[in-house]
Amino acid sequence: MKLKEENSTLDVRAYPSAGALYPIEVYVVANNVEYLKKGVYHYNVAENCLEYILNLSENDLTNKFNIRDQSIDCAPITILLTAMFHRTIYKYGNRGYRFILTESGHLLQNIALLSTSYGMGTCDVGGYEDDEINEMLGIDGMTESVIGEVALGLCGDNGNEMPGIYGKGDEDGGFSKS
Repeated sequence: MKLKEENSTLDVRAYPSAGALYPIEVYVVANNVEYLKKGVYHYNVAENCLEYILNLSENDLTNKFNIRDQSIDCAPITILLTAMFHRTIYKYGNRGYRFILTESGHLLQNIALLSTSYGMGTCDVGGYEDDEINEMLGIDGMTESVIGEVALGLCGDNGNEMPGIYGKGDEDGGFSKS
C-alpha cells in the first residue's frame, strides 16, 4: 500500500518489520484457483501483483508439499514465505534472525485472519522439505531460504475440505476438524 504525502510517497505494509526492512518474500502456489494458471507465483510488492515464475506438475505438488504422513497437494493455495536474511542482519547482526522470525509470525497471522474472513481455513505447515522447496524456487538456502508454509483451503461441510484445515469456530466456540 502507498501513502501519499505532500512531496513523497511512503510504502507501507499491514505487518510490522524491524527497521521497516521487510526481509520476507511471499510466494503463492496456485493448485486449484479460478483465473490462475497452476504454478508458483512471486508477490511483487512494488507493483502489487503476482508474477508467474514456475509451472508445477501434479508430481511436483505431491512430492514437494508432502507433510510427513499427510499430503497437502489438494490445497487450492499454499503460501511460502522466504527470508532474505541480509536485509535485516546487516543492521541488527544475529538478533536480525529473531526479528525475521517474529515478522513471519505477524504475516502468517494476518494470512490466517484474512482467510477466515473469506470462509477459508488455514494449516500452518512445519514439516516441509526446506532444501526441495529452496531448489524449486531457485534460492540457495543460505542468503534466502524458505521459513514458512501455510496451506489455505475450504472449511465446512462441502466435502472438499483439506485434512488438517481448521475453520471457523463452531457453536460451542471450538473448532471443528474436516
